[in-house]
Amino acid sequence: MQEEVTFAVAEETNRHLHFLSVVTALFLPATLVTGVFGMNVKGLPLLESSGGFIWAVALMVGSVLGVYVLLRWFGVFKN
Repeated sequence: MQEEVTFAVAEETNRHLHFLSVVTALFLPATLVTGVFGMNVKGLPLLESSGGFIWAVALMVGSVLGVYVLLRWFGVFKN
């Protein structure tokens, strides 16, 4: 009986770690984009453009969606 309880707790822990891994993978590209555009260096793309902020946000959303599609294609969301 103790083995079954240990197995159930380990399985739930694995589900939680899987969820945290997926969330981390989804937000990693957006974090990279915000880090690049947050640097104070000369010559960043879209810096002088009036629509640069919109393009940066679109790039972040697109990168998150791209990772989501990849994770879905690899079968990460299947139980």
